[in-house]
Amino acid sequence: MTAPRLLLGALLVAVLALTWPGRLAAQAIQKAMYVSVVNDAGAPVPDLGPADFIVREDNVAREVLRVEPAVDPMQIAVLVDNSAASRDNISHMRQALPTFVATLTDGPAGQKNEVTIIAIGERPPVLADYSTNRATLQKGIDRIWALHDTGAYLMDGITEVCQGFKKREAGRPVIVALTAEGPEFSNRMHDQVIDPLKASGAAFNAIVESSR
Repeated sequence: MTAPRLLLGALLVAVLALTWPGRLAAQAIQKAMYVSVVNDAGAPVPDLGPADFIVREDNVAREVLRVEPAVDPMQIAVLVDNSAASRDNISHMRQALPTFVATLTDGPAGQKNEVTIIAIGERPPVLADYSTNRATLQKGIDRIWALHDTGAYLMDGITEVCQGFKKREAGRPVIVALTAEGPEFSNRMHDQVIDPLKASGAAFNAIVESSR
């Protein structure tokens, strides 16, 4: 998902029927999800309604009640791999992140998305805490340097960010990981990260730089 597409969201509110064993009756519970709908040029598609979406759960169609623009601010954690494997990518990250941050902190409808920048080339340190201030976040970007003889701690970083989302009661959490193909030093395996990620409700996006 590209940077602009993160901001072209629509909020779907669907009814999920929870059936209990031995009962034919169902309890309707509203659930919301964020989706991005863009045309071939990457521009948002306007004037969409419930009939334009199909929601299925376990191959069962769910009713879409309404569709509305996603204007609630996001809480975005940018995980930056500054390990030795990402050495050749650091300059590209430092060049691209200011524009990315500027786009996120000045979203459509005037919302100010909060952004934090966290390095994962060692035990995940926070380079810039959650902020909508570009100057504050730029200071974090300026602290991104490759660390010699290190590996990434992506799994640990994701887990700790998800725990932080729950403590902050983040309403629209997002994780964007910029990482390289290299050794992973986390204490957690990939399957141990899935549950915390689901529990936080965060959208996860990864950009992996390949050395090939």
